[in-house]
Amino acid sequence: MLVLYATAGLIILPAALAAQKDSTRNRRSFDSSYVKSYYHLLDLGVQFGSQYMEYRTYYNDTFYISIRPNEVYTLSPSINYRWLSLSYAFTPEFLDFNNDDSLRGSTRYRRLSASLSLNQLSLSGMWSNTRGFYLANMSQVDSNWKPGDPYTQFPEMEVQRFQFAGLYRTNPNFSLKAIQGGEEEQLRSAWTWLPGLNISHFRFSIPQGPPQAGKIELTNNVDINAILAIAGTWVFARHFFLAGSMGPVFGVDIFNSLAIDENNAVVRANGTRFSSGFSFGLNLGYSNPRWYVGFSNYSSSYRHSVSSTERMAKVLTQFTLYGGFRLQAPPPMKKTLDWAERLLPFLK
Repeated sequence: MLVLYATAGLIILPAALAAQKDSTRNRRSFDSSYVKSYYHLLDLGVQFGSQYMEYRTYYNDTFYISIRPNEVYTLSPSINYRWLSLSYAFTPEFLDFNNDDSLRGSTRYRRLSASLSLNQLSLSGMWSNTRGFYLANMSQVDSNWKPGDPYTQFPEMEVQRFQFAGLYRTNPNFSLKAIQGGEEEQLRSAWTWLPGLNISHFRFSIPQGPPQAGKIELTNNVDINAILAIAGTWVFARHFFLAGSMGPVFGVDIFNSLAIDENNAVVRANGTRFSSGFSFGLNLGYSNPRWYVGFSNYSSSYRHSVSSTERMAKVLTQFTLYGGFRLQAPPPMKKTLDWAERLLPFLK
């Protein structure tokens, strides 16, 4: 889904686009020739998809480890109402979708997300936990390994990720809600600059055990990345849209790592490095006043320089099928958010 994967410290590009001026700041009554609002309705959605991740850590000029979870399929129910969105993603063990096997092992994944939509600014927070990894570059770590042999597996290894992000759309007539949920519908084509900032903390951990080449004992990474993207939505037929975003990613990675090298010796890598990369998102969907469906793809990749000073590279790719429907919010929920808006008027 168009992301996402930028805060109050945003690097905001100057002015809103000079085009279309028919939007209003009152989101309760927001309807224009570009965006139709379903602010008063409760949006219940679900996503099903797969994601690919890779974490590559360098310890010297010649030795690195590349760890991956097995391919992960997730199911994610979500709820969106007014300015608040909540979702929970997990690997559905009751459905045999995951590609668990004897060569690469099994992976379990959970994610809890929340976001706030404050006019043109979107803030979000996310926690995720991935458990079960394998060592992908076995041929470089173990000279006796050959294709078809089992990979070294870390079934108890976990990666916990905490993220705070925010995005600012410079054009108020471009709707993020229309392509991330069901609160709004894009009626006419529009585009925007979409700058932001993404702060992520990664914690890699594995229980203690006998030394093993390539085994990670502990790795902490704090990534601070600016995103300077451009995004657009093409409404090519009534209720149908194609949306996309792309842009460079650059920032710093603060890391502290311990690992067992090919000689079973503990090695440490720590420091601060500049990072750069690219993000890309694509979304094809249908949305009407009662329900919506769509398909989305998002990819983000960033790393340090390709010289011997490179220390960490991270790659994330997601494919998602999603859908949802809109209905009247139950009175307790409506009263709760009415109370929050009286307490904090800027939420209106």
